[in-house]
Amino acid sequence: MNLPKGYILIKEEDWLRSQKFILDLQLRISELEQRLNKNSSNSHKPPSSDGFRKPVQNNREKSDKKQGAQPGHKGTTLIMTETPDEIIYHPVGGKCDCGRELSRQSLLNVQCRQVIDIPEKLIETIEHQIEVRQCKCGQIYSGDTLNAAPVQYGARIKALSVYLNNYGHIPYDRLQDFFHDCFGIDVSAFSSN
Repeated sequence: MNLPKGYILIKEEDWLRSQKFILDLQLRISELEQRLNKNSSNSHKPPSSDGFRKPVQNNREKSDKKQGAQPGHKGTTLIMTETPDEIIYHPVGGKCDCGRELSRQSLLNVQCRQVIDIPEKLIETIEHQIEVRQCKCGQIYSGDTLNAAPVQYGARIKALSVYLNNYGHIPYDRLQDFFHDCFGIDVSAFSSN
């Protein structure tokens, strides 16, 4: 039997087996494509499994205005205080290109820059020294103080912890981490004393 060039002769059972194999592969590809196309809207999968393929829904209407603040908008900026807690003076030093000392030249003006920040040491420890005296009659007297315990938390620490716990909903163990990390204080469970 003469076959055209490029054709080969195979047995019928091999041909049927190859056709079944091709159909199985097509079915498997179809199943995998369906699985890939599943998301939270067309299956039982949670929305968190959608990943980054979520379609972005932009409900804003197009506008002819430019991005950013519009003309006439009153911006806000930080305002300098007239009573800074600390002033650091930065004098001009060195020499001019001509060789003269800059510190001996005339002063044109002094420019001010202010930095608003949290102080480095946020915790202060106040020691109350309470006098104890004894009268000649034997009666003992001590100075007036509101502090009953030898060491206790101050009113501001207590107020901050209550605020963060009740208003900020920060649990006690995270409050302990906060005070340790931010203030260097190892606090136990807060008490109302």
